[in-house]
Amino acid sequence: MVSYGGSRKRQLESGESEPKPKRKRATGGETLVYLQEKSEKEFELRKAELEIKKKEVENNREVEMTLQKQQQQQFMDFQKTIMEHAKYDELNDKAINMEAGMKKLKDENSILKRDLANTKGENDLLKIAQDELEQYGRRECVEIRGIPLVPDENTNEIVIKLASKLGIDITKTDISISHRLGTPAAGSTRSGRSFINPKTKSTQGLQSKIVENNIEITDTKTIAETFNKYFSSIGSRIVDSISSNDISPLEYMDFSIPTSFFLSPVTANEIQLEIAKLNISKTSGPFSIPTKLLKNLYCNISEPLEILYN
Repeated sequence: MVSYGGSRKRQLESGESEPKPKRKRATGGETLVYLQEKSEKEFELRKAELEIKKKEVENNREVEMTLQKQQQQQFMDFQKTIMEHAKYDELNDKAINMEAGMKKLKDENSILKRDLANTKGENDLLKIAQDELEQYGRRECVEIRGIPLVPDENTNEIVIKLASKLGIDITKTDISISHRLGTPAAGSTRSGRSFINPKTKSTQGLQSKIVENNIEITDTKTIAETFNKYFSSIGSRIVDSISSNDISPLEYMDFSIPTSFFLSPVTANEIQLEIAKLNISKTSGPFSIPTKLLKNLYCNISEPLEILYN
């Protein structure tokens, strides 16, 4: 404790410290200055806090805007994905429709090909039928060449004279019509054509005879038996005329023989052409199938036969 009654010297000798000076009471002006400084410091602190809060708000706003942009981008991506899926579904539907259309076109093409093959086969049949009709129409037509052209000639008489020299009895009633071919030139021997009616043609002038072993045979039955005997024994007679030897037949071949062979596949069109060539007037095959029936059904049986043959 500081003794207020002691002297300064005694305080120093006793080792006591110098007492603190008493604080002076501030005046009104100093108080105002102090309060003003304090308020300014508080204002600065408040201002700094507000700046910090403002920055925090701005940062939060930037974060919110970033999140909002991300959400918008995600939403746009989601919409794009939906549109792509819708477009994919649309393209898928178009592809399915195109595939169905292609299948339909393929089926129609197959039908058209079959119809074309049938039409081609029918055309070939018509050509063959037309040729047969033309051949049938020309059955009475005989073309004679090398007869000199004579002024005011009678072609019917020329045909009758020529037939008589050949030993054939023909009258005017047997000839339908006869004429020269084309416009004849001077000194020409242009061929002529005559149409002979086979129903009224006389065959009395035909000579039926053969000579066998210097013996003349005129009987038709004997002639038929002679021909039958000749052709039925010609094979054995040819074999007997060949001298026997031990030479291999392969030695007569001057080319190499392949060890395998290849048969090209048969097409339905080729089968139709072969059916078209059949003659309906001939007898049926080993299965007794009428030729007319085969020709009528050639379009339906050509493809199954193609499968069987190949």
